[in-house]
Amino acid sequence: MLLLADQVPAAVTVAEAHAESWGDPAGLVLPYLYAAGSAGWGHPRWKESMLRTLLTRSGQRPGSAVDLSRELDRHFPEPGAPTDPVLPPLGTVLVELAETRTTTTPQRATLLNSARTLTNWQLDKIVGGTQRSGYGYAAQLAVALSEAQVFAGGAFGYWSQARGQYPRHSAFHQELDKARKAGAFPT
Repeated sequence: MLLLADQVPAAVTVAEAHAESWGDPAGLVLPYLYAAGSAGWGHPRWKESMLRTLLTRSGQRPGSAVDLSRELDRHFPEPGAPTDPVLPPLGTVLVELAETRTTTTPQRATLLNSARTLTNWQLDKIVGGTQRSGYGYAAQLAVALSEAQVFAGGAFGYWSQARGQYPRHSAFHQELDKARKAGAFPT
C-alpha cells in the first residue's frame, strides 16, 4: 500500500524491518526499487529483463501459496453471491507507477542504494542461511539488480559480487547462471 501511495521511503523501512508478521515485503519492494531507481523501462532491453519479470509478478514470490478457494470463488461464484471487482494485477500497477512517477537522478541513486542494501540482506538470509529452495529467487534478485545498474548507466556488477560473496555455494552459482541467461544480458 505504501508504494501505491508514493510512500517509497516508508515502504523501504517496512521491508528493512524484516518483521515476520509482514511476510516478505521485500518481494514487493525490491522489484519496484530496481525499476524506479534505474528508469529501466526506457532501456531497449527492458521487455526481456529479469527486473521486469520480477516487477510484473510482484507479491508472487516463486513457490508462494495461492489461496485456491478464493480463486475458485472468484472465477465460479455461487449464484447471487457478490463478486470481487476485476482489478489489474499488482505487478501491472507497479510497472505503471514506476513508469509514470518522475524521479530525479539523485532520487534514483538513493532508490538503487536502498535496493542494494535490501538485496544484500535477502541474499544473506537465503544463501548465507543455506535455504537452497530460495537460491533461484535470490539469483533472480541479483540479476535484476545488475540489470538495474546497467539501465541506470553502470555496469552489470552485482551479479559478480553475489557470486564472489558465496564462493562455496555451487548450487547458488548454477542458479545465478540460469537467471542471467533468462535476463536481458545473458552474456
